[in-house]
Parts: sequence; C-alpha cells; structure tokens
Amino acid sequence: MKKILILLSLLPTMVFANCDYNFKTLNLCGEITWKSKPVSGKSTDFDLKFFKANDKKKVAVDPGKTLNIFSWMKMSNGHDHGGPGLVVKREGNLWNVSKARFFGGMSGTWWIRVEVKDADKTLEMVEFPVDL
Repeated sequence: MKKILILLSLLPTMVFANCDYNFKTLNLCGEITWKSKPVSGKSTDFDLKFFKANDKKKVAVDPGKTLNIFSWMKMSNGHDHGGPGLVVKREGNLWNVSKARFFGGMSGTWWIRVEVKDADKTLEMVEFPVDL
C-alpha cells in the first residue's frame, strides 16, 4: 500500500517531467526556443510551441485558443511595464516571434508573457524568463 501511495504521488512529476511551462487551461506544455541568445538592446527572435506533457518528442500542437504574446519587465520598485512590440506570425502550430528587444541597466528582470484568451477574457498567463 505504501508503494502505491508513493507511486501515485510521483505520477504528476512523471507525466510533466519534460514540461517546464504548464498551461493548465490548455492541458499543454509550452516551450520557447531562442534563435539567438537575447542580448541587451539587440533584436532577437524566438519560436513558441505547445505540446502534450507526455510527448517526449515535443511535437507542436494547436492550443485551440487565441494567444497574446508580449515582453514584460518586472521592476524591483514594483512599477512593472511592457517592452517594445513584438512581431508575431503563426506558421502551422509554431509561433515565430521576431524583433524582441530587451534593455539591461534597469533594476528588473525581463519576461515573455503568453496569455491564453477566449474572446476578450484572459483564461491564463504563463511567463517565460529572459536571460540577458
């Protein structure tokens, strides 16, 4: 009985083992792949995809919802703000994001925010850290 309880407690960890960013409302994982490492003040691009948590190959799937993708800075003084606009193009089940720019020298950290929308209602928001 004890082994069964231990196994059941580990089940969510095993299922989501390759899922660093879980979109609970979609029952999918999200992943950003940078085309080049973000550097302060320089434009860079990345791809965003969604995949099933138990898919070791991470095959991109359609989340079936509208997405809002934008950059966001969380400042240490509590005055968070958005960043420069991104160019987002969907190609099949992959979102190609270009012209992402982040500026260092401020007391805060940059994030990519992905909002899952249903009409004008935000169902969920997941943040991906940006490492400058």
